[in-house]
Parts: sequence; C-alpha cells; structure tokens
Amino acid sequence: MKSDYWDKPLKPRIEIHEETDIVAYAEKRGWWAHKFVTPGLVGAPDRIFIRRGRVVFIEVKKFGEKPRATQRIVMANMEAHGAEVYWFDNVADAMEVLR
Repeated sequence: MKSDYWDKPLKPRIEIHEETDIVAYAEKRGWWAHKFVTPGLVGAPDRIFIRRGRVVFIEVKKFGEKPRATQRIVMANMEAHGAEVYWFDNVADAMEVLR
C-alpha cells in the first residue's frame, strides 16, 4: 500500500486501530466505554460498553481474524448467562450494534 500524500508505505490496520475507532464512535453516541480487564480469566472480551441500562461486551479482532478457541468458550459462557457479547473484525459491524 502507498500513501499519495506522503509517498510512504502505509502500515496495515491492526486490532488497536479498530478498537480505538469503535470506542470513539460509541463515546460520541453516549456509551460508557472501558477496557474489560479480568485478571485470571483468559479469553474475556476486550471492551465493555454501557448506555441506558444496556451492557454490551465486544471482542475486537484484526480484519479477517476470528476469536481463539478460549475466547469463543468464554463468550459462549457469558451469553449462556444472559450477557450480550459480540466479536468484530471491522468498525462498520460494531457501529450497527452500538447505534
């Protein structure tokens, strides 16, 4: 990939770029967005979003990647207990959930 402006190669987007864009979008729409940290639990989603009583957990992956087996197990367990859990590899799909 080349940038027309700087004539330097562009770095491919990585997971943190997607996550940052999703958080910025959500916060503009009134969501409280925070890193979801769970010491001792491997595979928990990256972020928690809360707005008007709705709680959403989101795992962000690099484009084309899918959650690891441990992440799928944790997310399925959370869903079995009533949590709203998603994973995305692009900003557009996350925007649909966080409208």
